[in-house]
Amino acid sequence: MLKELPAKQFLEWFAFDRVEPIGGLRSDWQTAAMCSQMTNVAIMRGGGKHRTSPADFMLEYGKPKRDAVVVEDKPPAKSWQELKFIAQMCVHDDHARRNKKRGKR
Repeated sequence: MLKELPAKQFLEWFAFDRVEPIGGLRSDWQTAAMCSQMTNVAIMRGGGKHRTSPADFMLEYGKPKRDAVVVEDKPPAKSWQELKFIAQMCVHDDHARRNKKRGKR
């Protein structure tokens, strides 16, 4: 994929993912919200008063933490070393593309 993805577009996607996370945790929350909504509709139709929330349907990974559930909607911050590596990877990819267009190897 990196051979076909321009460095500029990769950096734009990377920045977008920091604002609107793609995948994992976001899809877990979306699925939990849908499950909660469908359950609440069934409860209402049955005359019940108890309502659910998306947190009731969130998957727990690792050791269960029932006392304090902390869920971040942002991906964990990357170290400066990881960001430097990503930037170097993007620059390398960009140079490889330019050399390929010029016919160099």
